[in-house]
Amino acid sequence: MNSHGGQVWRWQREFNLNPKEIIDFSANINPLGPPKEIINQLSSQLDALQHYPEPYGISLKQIIAEHHGVLPEQVIVGNGASELIDLIILHRLVKSDNINEHLTALIPEPNFSEYKRGVQALRGKVNSFTTLSLNNDLSYMKTKMMEMRPQLLFLSSPNNPTGELINNYTLKNIVQSMEQWDGELILDYSFLPFVKSSWPKASLEEINFDQTFLLFSLTKMFALPGLRLGYGITSQEKIWQLEKLRNQWAVNSLAQTAFKECFSLQNYENKTRKLIHSERERLRAELEFLGFSTFKSSANFLLIKNNNFPGTVKNLWHHLACKGIFIRLCENFQGLDESYFRIAIRLPEENDRFLEELSSFTP
Repeated sequence: MNSHGGQVWRWQREFNLNPKEIIDFSANINPLGPPKEIINQLSSQLDALQHYPEPYGISLKQIIAEHHGVLPEQVIVGNGASELIDLIILHRLVKSDNINEHLTALIPEPNFSEYKRGVQALRGKVNSFTTLSLNNDLSYMKTKMMEMRPQLLFLSSPNNPTGELINNYTLKNIVQSMEQWDGELILDYSFLPFVKSSWPKASLEEINFDQTFLLFSLTKMFALPGLRLGYGITSQEKIWQLEKLRNQWAVNSLAQTAFKECFSLQNYENKTRKLIHSERERLRAELEFLGFSTFKSSANFLLIKNNNFPGTVKNLWHHLACKGIFIRLCENFQGLDESYFRIAIRLPEENDRFLEELSSFTP
């Protein structure tokens, strides 16, 4: 069963809604929509669909490498970040000398569910613990790491769904701990472009890419979930091994076209960050006033807990859904319950509409 947000196709059927009537707060996508530069570029490249896409996105790797200051041989492009999550898990399993050995992974929860799904799909063993702030629970995190010595450790920064950005001190401690055994850190930076600083302060030179895989998504910032845009940075040796496990045309021609345009849209990114920061803090204040608790977020979404607001979150979800407004229930996130929900930060007028309907709700 699909447990993610953004199920517009389903809501159209169940609530008999026109797509234009739906305001989707459940998917963490840039409310500004796809940049016109990308749309125009895609329109001009439709004739390229009669040809196979460039194998492995070779020219795209060069653009990404220049953007991050790494070698093209350290970059892999994927059909969304989700494809690369599955690929890195498969790589770790294939890497094992013992074919009967079960893959082990440690995942602090709540977190993006695709990590756990990917490991369990290959019969791996997932260990987890609950923390709503990895920065505050670093000591406990290190204890769990030393106890388990996992082959894979999955972290997201900012975290989905809390929005917490892992600070440099926490990250450095985790990386140093991983060096004590042959473990691998998968650090998911899918929502990092929404942070004021679009790149972590820690320099890439400090990262041991033999044990670290940095994961990026362009789907969220550039509002292109239908095209599936993701990439990863790691060691040259690992990239070579990963590429052997997949087909060479995994990323289609239109996605590669959009990919290349993304890295030249700084004005769009700056406008987005300014909007997200302003609206996120405004929403936090309004929600706190209404009796909700909100988590301090660095991302383009807010995790919210119902403390004193009347009625249940499920009843609230149905009330909003009937108005064409959809929020993300969070009870299927490990460590959260039915009192939590998440909203994406949207345009001011859409956020106003959400607050208006929220205020009018009576259980």
